[in-house]
Amino acid sequence: MLASVMNMNIPYRQWRANIDQLTPESHRIGSDLLLIDQQPHDQVIHRPLIADATTAIIYRQGSATFSINMKRYTIQAPCMLVILENSIYFSEETSEDLSYQVIVMSKTFTDLLFQDMGRIQELHSEFYQSPVLHLGDSLQIYENYLHLLQNILRSSESPYRLEAAAHLTLAMFYGYSYMTYQPTTHQLTRDEQLYAQFTDLLQTHYQQERSVAFYADNLCITAKHLSDVVHEISGKSPLALIQEYVVTEAKALLYSTDMTISQISDHLNFATQSEFGKFFKRVTGISPLQYRKES
Repeated sequence: MLASVMNMNIPYRQWRANIDQLTPESHRIGSDLLLIDQQPHDQVIHRPLIADATTAIIYRQGSATFSINMKRYTIQAPCMLVILENSIYFSEETSEDLSYQVIVMSKTFTDLLFQDMGRIQELHSEFYQSPVLHLGDSLQIYENYLHLLQNILRSSESPYRLEAAAHLTLAMFYGYSYMTYQPTTHQLTRDEQLYAQFTDLLQTHYQQERSVAFYADNLCITAKHLSDVVHEISGKSPLALIQEYVVTEAKALLYSTDMTISQISDHLNFATQSEFGKFFKRVTGISPLQYRKES
């Protein structure tokens, strides 16, 4: 799905190209691994985009609200966020005191990272399901990782910098996996279970199915019951959430790729480009072309 779309992705978006140009050699191994200090608060991108690399962000201070693959998160430092390649990421709000450091890993690096590792799918699933790790007193462990990684990047004469960085990062990821394992103690109510099942279905089917009836039928409840449950928990109607999912991916594709509007319309399973344009404008107030130009 998104993997095939990424064949049309602009190799390095403008913001990524700027980062590549501004990151000194002591903070990178080519374009395979970059260690980046935080961007100025007024330069953070507040538009949905498709991540063209796996990114780990270690937050030392401040708070932020963002969504990853349509799921909304509000974080308070200290914590770490992992955004997998091809994820749809949208930064909604960031506090002015936000302090963080970013590790950007190319596909070449992540392939090296997980080569011959039997748990790659398990780790990938853990990052997908739990992208945020609250560090608490463990922040120092990740600060030590950053310090060791910085030393590896500075050793420009070493022929094994990439391999050393990969082994160090893999150890950090296994630590992440261990720390995210927490036995579930909170028992969900029936309505909370229904809402979770609805959002799981929505994440799987929103590109093909945009009717509330489809999701209600799959949950074996009436559309009215689904609407009542979703509104009670989220404050939004099921239809509004369905539209939000579709429009967010459309915005990400318009902003992050060079796909034509017709290709995006086909990808999101609209009958015609005109139907997609009317849908997008009805939800956002502007046309897809206007959104792309403004982006």
